[in-house]
Amino acid sequence: MLLDIRGLEKRFSGARALAGADLSVAAGSVHGLLGENGAGKSTLIKTLSGLVRPDAGEILIDGRATAIESVRQAEALGFRFIHQELSLVPQFDAVENAFVGRAYPRSGPFIDRAAMRKAVAATAAAIAPDLPLDIPAGRLTTGQKQLVEIIRALMNEPARLVVMDEPTASLSEGEARRLHEAVRALAARGVAVIYISHRLDEVAEICDRFTVLRNGATAGTGAMRGTTRGDLVRMMSGHEEAVGDRPTATAAGRAVLEVKDMPFGRRGSMVSLAVSEGEILGLYGLVGAGRSSFMKMIWGSRSTEGGTVLLDGQALKSGDIGARIRRGGAYVPEDRRHEGLVTVRSIAENLAITDLGRVRANPALPVTSRA
Repeated sequence: MLLDIRGLEKRFSGARALAGADLSVAAGSVHGLLGENGAGKSTLIKTLSGLVRPDAGEILIDGRATAIESVRQAEALGFRFIHQELSLVPQFDAVENAFVGRAYPRSGPFIDRAAMRKAVAATAAAIAPDLPLDIPAGRLTTGQKQLVEIIRALMNEPARLVVMDEPTASLSEGEARRLHEAVRALAARGVAVIYISHRLDEVAEICDRFTVLRNGATAGTGAMRGTTRGDLVRMMSGHEEAVGDRPTATAAGRAVLEVKDMPFGRRGSMVSLAVSEGEILGLYGLVGAGRSSFMKMIWGSRSTEGGTVLLDGQALKSGDIGARIRRGGAYVPEDRRHEGLVTVRSIAENLAITDLGRVRANPALPVTSRA
């Protein structure tokens, strides 16, 4: 067995993140790691990456107890990690990002850019043949950035274990299919893959075995063949999967948000939509179709050349984000780390950012009270 985790325990400030978790992964297998949010998946993976040291339990690699005490040690063991949280340098293109932390090929005293690009293109060909390699990462879509992260991890050789955390969350159907093919190719070469996903159908398609975590402990493990979706849900939640009819559509109330004749896309199409109170409107499209750009135009953070946005019947100017906030609007961006949060500030300070007027009016209040 390549990896054998036994009885891992970890506490953070008294809260129990792992409560005797077990996980066994064989070389050449694709192993699904499942569990609801807060089940302990991330903490378990961080113990493998050297970011977290367990309080109890043991990690065996090739049958030998091993203490993974640093990221460098995890890398030396052949462990590679594709995190859901993106970590690219926005000013670097895909080629440069793929070589971060690696030795650059050289031609005499100079960095051999052509050799770098050739190496990245060879890996990208199997997963994302259409990925632009020479554009700064800051200008790529979230899905394209995720592909760069995957390419960077798969380029690092020799890999013995690759951990993928929600790798298809931002990918189109075609990109996800190519990723699945790359995962199978890795397994065929003897590389073990731990595949974390909330998409149970995807896990059933690509994984050989599975382990379910619940409340920090292993709730079940076994072969994927013969295991139903209901079995997985029961292990993840502790109760049966809810089955019922879809709710019938209710009569639409007053329109809260209206977008009228907004020019969008290269062909100059006009887009209109309306969202009524009590209604949930889904906005669909493949990666690169413009979903995020369209939402930014509605929110006012991206300029438009026409069209009207109305909130509660009041027209809003493009760029006037303050008016949208004052009228009860809120925006959760796709790239929450770079566009939605000030990561060097506290949670309280981040909560207070959208209400700076009230904060300035009460300077004597502590930040937590103002937030």
